[in-house]
Amino acid sequence: FNLLTIKAPFAGVLHNCNSVLGVGDKVTPQDMLVTLSSKEQFKVNYYLSEAWLGKAKPGQSINVYHNGNLVSTGLATSVDHDINKDNGAFAVTAHVKANALLVSGENVTIKQRVGKLDHEFVVPALSLQTQAGGFAVYVVRNNHVSLVSVKVVNDHDGDNVIVLSGLKQGDLVVSAGMSQLHDGDKVKIDQAKSTMRCAP
Repeated sequence: FNLLTIKAPFAGVLHNCNSVLGVGDKVTPQDMLVTLSSKEQFKVNYYLSEAWLGKAKPGQSINVYHNGNLVSTGLATSVDHDINKDNGAFAVTAHVKANALLVSGENVTIKQRVGKLDHEFVVPALSLQTQAGGFAVYVVRNNHVSLVSVKVVNDHDGDNVIVLSGLKQGDLVVSAGMSQLHDGDKVKIDQAKSTMRCAP
């Protein structure tokens, strides 16, 4: 009987059972039979944009979201300083508290506050305009709108995006009505209403 019993080194939850194997099939030590996840914690692997390299450090707290809901928290445990050439990001590993909503192998959203970038600007994600090779935003300067190319951090929270270059302090970024604008249009700012309209 002992030869037919598999004893795990820790208590956990079984999932991802191998449905291909049947009674009487021969197995080897390399065959995946089932996945055992710890009841105490999960290991999470994810990537951060290279803009955060040097600021992301082990010990920083993270939040784990599943289907938009916060399901767990944890700590970053290791940071790989090699940049992946395919996605321009570096790998981070964290350990988080186990949760019944988390299943090994599924995708989750990770938010890790690693500090503030030098000279960063935050603009609404809706203000971004797609152009060849990247993004741009409409900026009001001297009563004219200019389409300015910007470099942004790849990962953002969906509502706002961090701009690394292209903007300067005091720039007024257009966040609505961009479809009606063209580079070089003359505009007038209504300070009382905090709105902008095209000038005649």
